[in-house]
Amino acid sequence: MAAINFVAIAGLIAMLLCYKPVCSFIRGKEAAYGGKNGSGKKESAVSYGAADAKTGFMIFIFLFAVALLIRLIAAAIYKGNETDMNCFLLWSQSVFTDGLKKFYLSDSFHDYPPGYMYILYVVGAIRALFSWAWDSTASIVLTKMPAIIADMVTGWLIYKIACKRMRETGAALVSALYLLCPMIILDSAVWGQTDSVFTVFMLLMCYLISEKKLIPSYFVFAIGILIKPQSLFFTPVLICGIIDQVFLEDFNWKKFFKNGIINRKAVRSYGDEMVDQYQVLCKSQDVSIDSLSGGNIQKVVVAREWNNKPKLMIAEQPTRGIDIGAKAEIQQVVLDLASQGMGVVFISSELEEVVRLSDDIEVLKDRHKIAEIENDDTVSQATIVETIANTNVNTGKEA
Repeated sequence: MAAINFVAIAGLIAMLLCYKPVCSFIRGKEAAYGGKNGSGKKESAVSYGAADAKTGFMIFIFLFAVALLIRLIAAAIYKGNETDMNCFLLWSQSVFTDGLKKFYLSDSFHDYPPGYMYILYVVGAIRALFSWAWDSTASIVLTKMPAIIADMVTGWLIYKIACKRMRETGAALVSALYLLCPMIILDSAVWGQTDSVFTVFMLLMCYLISEKKLIPSYFVFAIGILIKPQSLFFTPVLICGIIDQVFLEDFNWKKFFKNGIINRKAVRSYGDEMVDQYQVLCKSQDVSIDSLSGGNIQKVVVAREWNNKPKLMIAEQPTRGIDIGAKAEIQQVVLDLASQGMGVVFISSELEEVVRLSDDIEVLKDRHKIAEIENDDTVSQATIVETIANTNVNTGKEA
């Protein structure tokens, strides 16, 4: 155990020492490549030829293969943590033989959630298929395979994510910092621990959050928890993503919280500001939205969505079913947002407001785009009606 701890600490120090030279090497290559090309135009650091991309990918494949080989050899030589490995070996056999329900109803020790038990069920099924003894070398390596595979998937994810921000050669080296890290190898391939399995899901969750794909990140987070409860340590990351992407873009903790407590005065002040800005007619902020008129409900929705200041807003029939006064106010909001630089796709069946509000008009007929009209003083409702009436949907040409 002392030798393993020494190797782990030494490996960590070595990786930290390698980090700065590797980063300097990558930055140097990027700077050299990001110079001017033959035409005198400056090229982007991520714009490179197919040959360079192929070279970087081959470096990654080589490092990937080396890392996998090291893990398989280490897994075969050393059994791992005696207590944990015996548990995993027995659990895989018990889950496959008796089923998940009997496994959890039994009096035997089991402190893992069902997610990892399903993985061990597969391990037990493969072991039974080849009739391996539960404590054989092949069985031990097989039991460590989920963690080893997770390591390799994590390395591949790091490579793919890094490729979006740097050349393939640099991405391969960044991935190698993980794949060849002695501490990672010791944890999964030598000790046989399962940390790598939930780690790959947490990395994927963080990536999905950074790509503004919150819904998939929820499911990935849930899978991680079902595999190992330690995934809950990443809950603050998910919460930050929700705050950043669900709440207002300009949400300010200092503005709405004071000494860790919600500043109700600031919240109400902000609500009053939105009510005044969008001219929502209500007795107070405390009334239910169901008690408002259709036009005022529409204003609340507009205030909620458009005050996030997105780059693009798709507004489908925002003025349908509301009175003339409320309709004019919402139309003015659309014009104000567009004048501030926001892209607005305004979908409406009322040709008058389409002509009055739009810069460019896309005309649809029977779910097909039939015309694109640049709006100017010569365009009227009659222009659109004539276009629809005289255009054949199948050919896209005037009938």
